[in-house]
Amino acid sequence: MPGSQRSILGHMEKNAAAPFVGIVSEYNPLHTGHQHQIARARALSGKPLVLVCMSGACVQRGEFACLDKFTRARMAIAAGADAVIEMPIQGVLASADGFASASAGLMAAMGVDALSFGSEGTPIRQLAALAHLVSAPPAAFSCALRQGLDAGLGYAQALEAACLGAADGVGLSREWVQFALRHPNDTLAIAYMASAPGMAFYPVARTHPHDAPGDGQATSASHLRGLLSAGKDITPSLAPPARDIFTKALALGDGPLPPYPPDALALWLLRRLTPQALEAVPGMGEGLANRFAAAAAQSGTLADVLERVQTRRYPRARLRRAALCAMLGVPAGPAPFYARVLAIRREVIEVLDALCRRSGIPLVLQPGRQRMELAPEVNNSIALCARAHDLHVLMRPNPGRRCAGEDYTINPIISEGGPPYA
Repeated sequence: MPGSQRSILGHMEKNAAAPFVGIVSEYNPLHTGHQHQIARARALSGKPLVLVCMSGACVQRGEFACLDKFTRARMAIAAGADAVIEMPIQGVLASADGFASASAGLMAAMGVDALSFGSEGTPIRQLAALAHLVSAPPAAFSCALRQGLDAGLGYAQALEAACLGAADGVGLSREWVQFALRHPNDTLAIAYMASAPGMAFYPVARTHPHDAPGDGQATSASHLRGLLSAGKDITPSLAPPARDIFTKALALGDGPLPPYPPDALALWLLRRLTPQALEAVPGMGEGLANRFAAAAAQSGTLADVLERVQTRRYPRARLRRAALCAMLGVPAGPAPFYARVLAIRREVIEVLDALCRRSGIPLVLQPGRQRMELAPEVNNSIALCARAHDLHVLMRPNPGRRCAGEDYTINPIISEGGPPYA
């Protein structure tokens, strides 16, 4: 056992504090700003190890990622993370609250007591006050939120109006309320803090807006996806240690991957569901199921379906998530807590295993071999994530790289000094 690992395990035996700082991310794709956050998270928290909870095949905006989850996880390890676990797809395709519960909530249940997140700049005390407001809302706040929804506002608009109405009474700045709720990283930070109130939080300031081109050293993932879809080279903006993994994935024909399945497949997956079946799909309440069924029957593209269904009440991101839930058969309700490892440095396995044993959260390194020892609900959740990955790989440019079942065959363990991509 390496000396550093022995020291960390010894510290865990004497101290309740976990040696990991957590990060929630999608790495779609992993760029220099993400590498900076990994380094800053370790420095700010004083924790020796970085645990990333990453979305799998799909991302929270209701799309498929530009690269598969195993490639992105290996890129994260190369960029400085120590272990990457998969956020269950039930949380990925949920609202901000569900997304936070499936990531920050999961890591808190594992015993991780520190979390770092990217921030557009809202002061941490304002974020904490907003988190307390939405997690323990006074009656007047809940009433204002319901009135906004009943008036036809989307949830984000109704939430902002309710928070502004309550701001003065709870010591919030109205300007910072508007700023936080209109910037996605700060909005998610509020949800993280509400889902895991016992954690210590370490914001890392973003250096570029989400759609900004950057300067070659820092940029936004959305801008890079746009360049990638246009056939441009984005390698200079990726984290340097992860560039070889990215270029090899593209050389193998594993990417780049489109955000949606081909229209014919997407429409068939939607049309096979009756309005009654769609009503059971997450996000399809409030009469949306009937609108979706009618739009799917009359449209020739997925984009047309979303255009027909979208209203002020139903923003596009919610509709994209609901569509993917319908295509993949994602059930309503949260996923069970388990730590499904996508990539991990070999010398960290024993440390993560000790953390999971102490918390009672199952550690899943080989889901096929561990099937008999896992609870049925955990196996079902893993199978659901595997189904999403199987659909994801069908979109690979190289037909020879579209085999199913990679969730049960890919080894997540990365040896020190070994190849970063397998």
